[in-house]
Amino acid sequence: MKNKNYLAIGCNIFFAICFGLVGYAYLFEGKMGSGITFVILALVHGILGIVNISKDKTIKGKRPLIIGILGILLAGGAVTYIATSQEFFIGNRIKTNDTYILEIEKMNGNDQHSLKLEKGDSLLVHVGCEEGSLQLEIVGENGKNIYVGNEKKNVDEFRVNISETGRYTMFVKAHHAQGTVQIVQEKKE
Repeated sequence: MKNKNYLAIGCNIFFAICFGLVGYAYLFEGKMGSGITFVILALVHGILGIVNISKDKTIKGKRPLIIGILGILLAGGAVTYIATSQEFFIGNRIKTNDTYILEIEKMNGNDQHSLKLEKGDSLLVHVGCEEGSLQLEIVGENGKNIYVGNEKKNVDEFRVNISETGRYTMFVKAHHAQGTVQIVQEKKE
């Protein structure tokens, strides 16, 4: 019976570490649903490991050491999750009356800028994503989306034509992204 408990403890520790590493990788890549699932599996196996250790009477002397190691692993997983979900921006931002440019060395989070546009104007847009993911959404004053794109690679330049005068807001959502967002107003002739 003693060997079965050691096997269960070993499997719990092994799976807690493996699921934690896979969860961290998914979180870092921006796949929040999968990442959280694996982090929860890691926590469950870590807790099961602690429960099995506390029930085992043959490893009483080593119990604090093993529980401490599992506690450190669980705390490390929590810190990793918090660290990968923090917002930050490293790079250059240019926001003027006719331009919105993000030169992103590393970004996690959201940014936005509004432009006053006239009917007949257009926006020259370029989104380049070298790492992570970038999502661009352009919304009119009426709340209607005129462009939505989830970019995980470089996109050629394109134009978005403006059919109504008003204030248009560009929303950028980034997850561990590196790249460029360039939006320049082209006035009607």
